[in-house]
Amino acid sequence: MWQTVTVNYLIRVNRIKVMPSPLLSADIGTARLLLRRPELRDLDGLYAIYSDPEVARWLNWMVYTDKQALWADIEKLDSQWREGAEYYWVIEKDGLVVGSVACGVKGHDADLGFMVGTGYCGNGYATEAVGAVLKAVAECGQIERVVAIAATDNVASIAVLEKLAMQRKGIASAFMRCPNISDDPVDAVFYTINFH
Repeated sequence: MWQTVTVNYLIRVNRIKVMPSPLLSADIGTARLLLRRPELRDLDGLYAIYSDPEVARWLNWMVYTDKQALWADIEKLDSQWREGAEYYWVIEKDGLVVGSVACGVKGHDADLGFMVGTGYCGNGYATEAVGAVLKAVAECGQIERVVAIAATDNVASIAVLEKLAMQRKGIASAFMRCPNISDDPVDAVFYTINFH
């Protein structure tokens, strides 16, 4: 019996390397939002979010001060997408970039991260976008568990994870690096959701 298999090919110096097909869709739509791969036209909106000290407060990297450095980092995610290692979506609302969601995949596990710009908080965009990604992950049938980590003082992100029925697994002392608020690691809370 024949089986149809989809593969992508990356040709380099007379060698063919078979790349796995992405597990997750490049575009995910919700009632109000479009999650899609970033494009250069998104740079100003992304930079406004990534350079905002209030948004960057809970991130594990320093706030961006250079648009080109941000774009270079986003471009690195493109090869990770093709390899099925990291999926990164811009959250778009009515043509505006309001945030982003990332999902890293390793084997049958995934990790999840998200952010929404300060001016867009309180509208449920993070819950809607992350919920759509979790649904896509569940439907792909190859990821068994998703993990999310938040600083224990990051009340907004914890609320999003709990609204989405992720299960709180525990707290790790001095676990998470948040260089925009402290040189010392902060306590972090772990959440998971299982699909199988």
